[in-house]
Amino acid sequence: MILFLGNGFIGNALSENLTLNKIAHRIISSSIEDNPPDRIQADIKIVLANPAILQDVETAVYFAH
Repeated sequence: MILFLGNGFIGNALSENLTLNKIAHRIISSSIEDNPPDRIQADIKIVLANPAILQDVETAVYFAH
């Protein structure tokens, strides 16, 4: 599982590519308009306070904006 912290242009483009290639991933961002299954609306403080969110995560990528 790959975890992206960020929901901007780069994160969304990479997410589309990974989805096409059937690579499991999730996006966590404080600014998500809708809530599809692979996206979690939260900020980094919530992620750090809830370790269950990081279950099955092997790689985290932070797209700073």
